[in-house]
Amino acid sequence: MISVIMPVYNVEDYVAEAIESVRQQSYGEWELLLIDDGSTDESSKICKAYAEKEEKIRYIRKENGGVSSARNRGLQETAGEWIYFMDADDWLDPECFKTIMEYRELESVDIVSWNYYLKEEGCSTKASAIRPERFVETVDEALIREILFYGYAEKRERKHGSMRTLWTRMFRTFVIKGLRFCEDVKIGEDALFCAMAYQRAEKAAFLNEYLYNYRKVSSSADRRFRPDIEETFENLLKHTYEFLEQDTSLSGKDTCYTGLVYDCMARALEKKFVHRENPAGYRERILQIRRFADNPWVRAGITQKFDRSIFKKKQQAVLFCMKFRLYQGLYLLQKMKEQKKN
Repeated sequence: MISVIMPVYNVEDYVAEAIESVRQQSYGEWELLLIDDGSTDESSKICKAYAEKEEKIRYIRKENGGVSSARNRGLQETAGEWIYFMDADDWLDPECFKTIMEYRELESVDIVSWNYYLKEEGCSTKASAIRPERFVETVDEALIREILFYGYAEKRERKHGSMRTLWTRMFRTFVIKGLRFCEDVKIGEDALFCAMAYQRAEKAAFLNEYLYNYRKVSSSADRRFRPDIEETFENLLKHTYEFLEQDTSLSGKDTCYTGLVYDCMARALEKKFVHRENPAGYRERILQIRRFADNPWVRAGITQKFDRSIFKKKQQAVLFCMKFRLYQGLYLLQKMKEQKKN
């Protein structure tokens, strides 16, 4: 049986479609755990109604604590052999579970991954494809590195699609038993959990089939202004550093950590320091960049030795500015990036 964990928080416009996409699966051995993370809109009412009419759906209400907290609560309640995490504003292909469960090598693998469609403003785009079409791979340190820093993906002949998303992979329950999401991390928690899960797995399957629809909405976390970005990235860096220290055999872990530091700075520039909703003036924004760049967890990834060949020229420019404390340079690089995008 597949246990589907779906955190729900103020998604009244989408949650019914997400639930229906599970109910309409051609494979019938599933349970759906709706973890209501303190919704204040009609989401609670919708979820309760489904739980009352469908015995395979359970509704669990909790105080608001964030998506990681909701997923952790779901992990306490699962009964299936497989666990799948789904977002409440997306939807599944009706053949998703059947395609996975009928995969001929399923008995030998611990994690199964697949592709997804990106749905935005009426347009549908295929995300990066898995190559070859289907394959099973023994989990090794190269795969772990690819999860921690996506720059490693381009160095491999096989393509694994997105390795940082939860909703494009299914886990055997015993593989992630005892694992928990870091509740003080609001961005990047998916990738860290995936890295910890793959570290425990022996074999993983990759299916080049588009079985999930990811809806990108204006209120998505990846678009909005994040005034607390420094704290959440400091927590992410701390937890990742501790994870890397536990596995001393992982080669290239310094480069992985530097890659994460780069990623945190790039996203902090986008989501706060140069964001149009940031109320601070120019000088205060430069000070914000300075304070974050001088954080000990950030500096640790800049001052250590790492493989520069993994990074693209634009990424190296950001790291250069960080190393030599060129805070205005970081601001200008982000402004140039936005102008080019527009």
